[in-house]
Amino acid sequence: MTARSNTDPARWQRGLCGREQAMEDIDGFLTAAALGGGVLALTGDPGVGKTALLDAAGAGTTAPGTRVIRVDGLQRDSQAAYSGLDRILSTLHTDMTSLPADYRNALEVALSLASGPRPPPLLVANATLALLQKAAEQGPLFILLDNVSWLDPASSVVLSFIGRRLHDSHVALLAATRTGVVGPFSAADFPKYEVKPLDDEAAAHILTSQWPELAEAVHGRLLREAQGNPLALQELPAALSVEQRTTSQPLPDPLPATAKLTDLYAEELLALPSMTRDVLLLSALQAQDSLALLCATVPEVDVLAALGPAEEAGLVAVQHDGHLVFRCPLVRSCVVELSSPIELRRAHLLLAQRTVARPHARAWHLAHAATRPDKHVAQLLEATSQSSLAGGDAQGALRAWVRAAELSPDRSDQGRRLVEAANVAAAVTGNLSDASKLLRAARDVAPASTDSLRAATAAASLMFNRECDVHSAHRLLSEALPLHGYQGVDDDALTDALHLLFLLCCYGNDAKLWAEFHDALARVTPESPDLLTLAVKSAGDPVHQVRGVWDDLDRATSTLHEELDPVRIVRTATACTYTDRISACREGLSRVIQDGRDGGAVALALSAITTACIDDWHAGHWDEALSLAAEGISLSQARGCHRFTHILGGYVRPLVLAARGDTDRALAWAQDMADWGKARHIGVTRALTHHVSSLSAIAAGDFSTAYEQASAISPAGVLAPYVPQTLWVLLDLVESAVSIGHLEEASAHVEAMRASQIDAISPRMEMITLACAALTRDPEKAREMYEQSVNTHGAERTPFDLGRIELLFGEHLRRTHDFPDSRFHLLKSLDIFEHLGARPWVRRAQDELRAAGLTGQTSVPANVPLTAEELEIATLAAAGLTNKEIADGLYLSDRTVGARLYRIFPKLGITSRAALRDAMTASDPPIVSSDSPPSIGD
Repeated sequence: MTARSNTDPARWQRGLCGREQAMEDIDGFLTAAALGGGVLALTGDPGVGKTALLDAAGAGTTAPGTRVIRVDGLQRDSQAAYSGLDRILSTLHTDMTSLPADYRNALEVALSLASGPRPPPLLVANATLALLQKAAEQGPLFILLDNVSWLDPASSVVLSFIGRRLHDSHVALLAATRTGVVGPFSAADFPKYEVKPLDDEAAAHILTSQWPELAEAVHGRLLREAQGNPLALQELPAALSVEQRTTSQPLPDPLPATAKLTDLYAEELLALPSMTRDVLLLSALQAQDSLALLCATVPEVDVLAALGPAEEAGLVAVQHDGHLVFRCPLVRSCVVELSSPIELRRAHLLLAQRTVARPHARAWHLAHAATRPDKHVAQLLEATSQSSLAGGDAQGALRAWVRAAELSPDRSDQGRRLVEAANVAAAVTGNLSDASKLLRAARDVAPASTDSLRAATAAASLMFNRECDVHSAHRLLSEALPLHGYQGVDDDALTDALHLLFLLCCYGNDAKLWAEFHDALARVTPESPDLLTLAVKSAGDPVHQVRGVWDDLDRATSTLHEELDPVRIVRTATACTYTDRISACREGLSRVIQDGRDGGAVALALSAITTACIDDWHAGHWDEALSLAAEGISLSQARGCHRFTHILGGYVRPLVLAARGDTDRALAWAQDMADWGKARHIGVTRALTHHVSSLSAIAAGDFSTAYEQASAISPAGVLAPYVPQTLWVLLDLVESAVSIGHLEEASAHVEAMRASQIDAISPRMEMITLACAALTRDPEKAREMYEQSVNTHGAERTPFDLGRIELLFGEHLRRTHDFPDSRFHLLKSLDIFEHLGARPWVRRAQDELRAAGLTGQTSVPANVPLTAEELEIATLAAAGLTNKEIADGLYLSDRTVGARLYRIFPKLGITSRAALRDAMTASDPPIVSSDSPPSIGD
């Protein structure tokens, strides 16, 4: 008999992902037992997959002549003597006729097949063993038993007896039992095989394949809760609603459990003393696992003593650090599911009495305990909702508003709170369908509540996020604002409405919309909110601001890393969009984005993703920008927030594609955005499309089209108000204008930049302003300005812009026949473009290098004159050290090391760092001088 003659492991693999090793081990046992008998106990936690392995073992048994007996222990039969043995032997009754008379009579009486005096247990056990051995003479006999602990004691004693005597037979006994169960069979100390939880990879595969619609955050939460338990992976998602599985609604805590999951621990939990169950329920309902907190909740109870039976049963563990840990999250869920409504209410009321110092927890415990409208609890929840959002818990805020509305005795309060919930759902969490339902419910309960400014803001947010109906949303808010009034800088409803109106103006890019907005803003007394005023200046019209605005903006971002309120984080980052300060907001933005991934403030997370992508574009993190944009597109499509889908897909993604030479796709996607925006009169999409088109044209060397597209955003010599995208195409416009001979227009644009003090906005703007000026100046002044531009402090933080200016500088020097310095700057640009993958600019830099006399040969010319310092730097760089590592070792600056390398490359006949090792290996460059020439980077 071969190792695979009785089982077919290929058939086992159906639905048993991650159990390949277990199947192979069990197959080995069955194969050996078919020849010489044996017993193996499968042990493991409830739901871990023991039953599935038994089923697979039986299904995999295909050899002719092999018989399989598959029996499950049943709780209902656990007290009926020999009921389990009867089901095991039911298919072998005909074989009893060949047994000796005393064995046959003992089995017939024990199994109620005949009447007579009850036979001794030892006689029944010997008779059973003889029957099994007789049956196995016809071929191997596999007995597969599940839930052995639920077999009646008499049957369990018989099995433990025969299990020790199966050697030299052809009988295999494979039995599954829970870890830690006490009984005759487990006490027999048979060989055990522990079925462990699935590893992370297998668990994730099962969850994804069976529940593909799960949102990423829900997927992660379920993996953590299931802890590799296959049954939990199947049942936990089934206990959730469709909205919860897609994060349209938040997940409850603890997670609900299906009947199958509750059954896993029901027997053990219901067997505990009532005091133990009460203490476990209190712990399960607390947000913390502190034993001290639990003791304080019930000071009259000896908590450690009460938990003793649960700890002995392996359901919980009391750790040395003072924490109570459930065996797994499923136990916690089962404790709650098995509790009656009365028990739950009593526990919540007790916890509410003990959490007076924690208003948030107290409000929710009272809310869970409430069985009728309660004005006081509704007020507590309203306060909780406000603090939850400020603390970063957007979904908690939404739940609190909804529950507060449910508990409001007064219909006007109920309507007002439903409107507040709708506003959070539409503008913060992105639960757009819920927002619509909440607004309808508010109108049905209290029609006057939907006439408020807050209701108008919620409705406008819906229009904006869903279909980006800018003009309708703007009109709705503009009509609602006068009815509400403009007094009160601390009026949150007024502040939120004005911030939304500002965003609508940014998208509409329409002078009429801006005029109406400023009219509303001027009416606010005593003054407009600080952050809104700053956003209007820095993001609405950054071109025409005084220098002091940028100091205010820096102060606003300086403490953002400590900010928890996602609304304030996103609003501050929005103010930084066009002024190169998004990087100062990234820590806060990252928290908002992660919260959105977890199903929290999804609408704000989409805004944060868009802003972060723009920062990644400028910072040269293009792969990250593409990845983040793809994530944002997926998330926005799932939530129906279509404006983000089009901006991320039609602007962020095409920018990177255009810069990397994939201009056809870039232009196609940008045009899709333009068509979508045109149908909705969204002016910003025109400017964004022109930017993509301008960059694509420059990539293709079509400077005439580039000039046409860049000047369409704002004409040459004009920096139009409230068109901040003009700051993103300054270099495009001036470079293309000079390239096609429009020097007068280029100069006019430079003068407009100087007049508006663009260089004061940020180091990047200073660098670009100098470069644009250099493009329009005579050769001597141009060189000085280019040098100032590429050496602007922080220039390396925007590598694509720096690379383009290095390229322009190199081209300028080549035209003035300064070939050595030309090659130096061209090589710097080439290195940047290669790193970014900006293929059109790589080709352009290579063409310029050839024109400057560098052929790109890879072999080292004889007698290359490297200085001692250059040789040392080249050797270290060839060994793989970074510029910083080289600088630290030689006590130089990073900039100096980079400058030296760019002078070394042309001497070695190479164009990039990647070729340095081969060049150094091919020849040993001689040292001709100990003096290094000064570097522009020093």
